[in-house]
Amino acid sequence: MDVESVYIQIKRDYFPRWDSNNEWKLRIVDDLYGAQSGCNAESKTITLVRDCSIHPGDPKIAHLKVILIHEISHATARGFHEAEWITEMEKASEKAEYIGDMELARLIKEEVNRYIMRK
Repeated sequence: MDVESVYIQIKRDYFPRWDSNNEWKLRIVDDLYGAQSGCNAESKTITLVRDCSIHPGDPKIAHLKVILIHEISHATARGFHEAEWITEMEKASEKAEYIGDMELARLIKEEVNRYIMRK
C-alpha cells in the first residue's frame, strides 16, 4: 500500500463528503522546512515529506493515517488547531473506533491532546 492509496482510503473512510470532485491533490516533497506535512486551502494541496512513505506491514502506516487525518481535518475545518479542527479529529477518532481500528483511534486522540496541552 503506497501513500496515495492510504490517502484515498482515508478520504473514503473518514471524510466521504469532503473533496467529492477530487479537487484536492496529495504532494510528496523531500523537505518541508522542518514540518512533516501541511495543508494549503488555496491550492487545495495536502503536502507530505517523503519519509512518510510506507511499505505493507510497516508500523508507520498508522502514523501516516494520523498525519493525513490531521491535514484533512484542517481542510474540512478551515482552521488551525482550534475547536472546529478538534471536532473533526474527534469525529475521525470515533469513526476509527467504530470500524475497529482502536490503535488509530488512540493515536488520533493523542494527537489532539498534544495540541490541547499546548494552549
